[in-house]
Amino acid sequence: LAAFAEKPLPTEDCSTVKILRALGGVPFVRTSVPQTMMSVLSHNPIEGAVKHPTAENRSPGGSSSGEAALIAAGGSPLGLGSDIGGSIRLPAAWCGIAGFKPTSGRLSRQGQRSVSVQKLVPASWGPMGPDVASLATFMKAFCNSELHDQIDPGVPPLGFNETIYVESRPLRIGFYLYDHQFQAVPSAERAVKETVDRLASRGHTMVPWDPPIRRLNLMETYLRAVTCDGAGILDDALNGDRVSYAVKLGLHAIQVPWPGRWVRQRWCRLTGDSETEEWLRSSVPMPNVLSMWYFNQEVTSLREEFTHRWREDKLDAIICPALGCPAVDLEPKSPFNGCLSYLVLYNLFNFPAGSVPVTRVTASDVAAMSNYPAGRSVSHATVARMQAGSEGLPVSVQCAALPWRDEACLSLMREVEAAWRDK
Repeated sequence: LAAFAEKPLPTEDCSTVKILRALGGVPFVRTSVPQTMMSVLSHNPIEGAVKHPTAENRSPGGSSSGEAALIAAGGSPLGLGSDIGGSIRLPAAWCGIAGFKPTSGRLSRQGQRSVSVQKLVPASWGPMGPDVASLATFMKAFCNSELHDQIDPGVPPLGFNETIYVESRPLRIGFYLYDHQFQAVPSAERAVKETVDRLASRGHTMVPWDPPIRRLNLMETYLRAVTCDGAGILDDALNGDRVSYAVKLGLHAIQVPWPGRWVRQRWCRLTGDSETEEWLRSSVPMPNVLSMWYFNQEVTSLREEFTHRWREDKLDAIICPALGCPAVDLEPKSPFNGCLSYLVLYNLFNFPAGSVPVTRVTASDVAAMSNYPAGRSVSHATVARMQAGSEGLPVSVQCAALPWRDEACLSLMREVEAAWRDK
């Protein structure tokens, strides 16, 4: 944000950097993020756009854009990102590196700066690296640091459980290809199918799982949660700034007066632009505190139902598409946010989750797009259009575990990595 560009630097490090320095870490570069950090693209009006490390016409993703691109290009052995809607896992997946979003609250956020201050969708931050071992090394060092407890008494006193991370027992792993929200492209589905086969050959029990979110409009619920103030705080932060293309569409929607917004919402419904319609509906401010409480109760109920089904089916962890498609164009011409549903689910429910690179888009994947339901929504059409020329781009799978079972999630990520390495 231009509003932050000339502000004096803080007089002391945030808790993250303090602990890293105490552990012997060497912070040597600050990488670029998109304007507001509430975007999955990579542009801000101060530094421009970060490009994909191997495909310059593609985006590395966001909001941890520069971090993912730097690591993928071999410029750093470890990086840190934040994640409130996939901002670690998405750029990691698009750039072909590993990324991990811990349970929110597991790591101290004291002193970190953020535009979003709502608490319905808890923000998290975590490591990004060339492999899963680098993520586990960071989590072990950070969680076991004495300084972690001393600096922030609000962090639970949970050291890293090495036993869970390295255990080699057969797991009961749920998997799904479709979340009842967005149809993933063939390369993303193939990545999950082949991972399932490889894990089964290593002795794990693979359970086809139907996530209990059929009745949920996931993206609208998520957007309503993160913009429960009508996105007013984002509007204020951008006041007087040159707005990047990455946030222009959303900002334009919230700045339309109420009668115009209603008319545009009706037009979106008629034209099938469900994504813009969801944004227009969700960015209406909560009318009162009682409405906020009821909405919070609804999200809590959905989380409990999801967790109950998970435990009822005796799952250790889950595998699914990392998101609906590989890296998109640097400047997409139409919305594609529907494909993010696979990511935001685990933000809304605060489950630890990570992405692991497993394969690359093949010519067969691109050819299989002939059967893809591009007419289902604007996002489906946008994603389908951008599969042309995607051959060779990285494809990842996502692993998730129950809240506070961060080591179990990392353990499955390690097993997925090993299953693809030991062909």
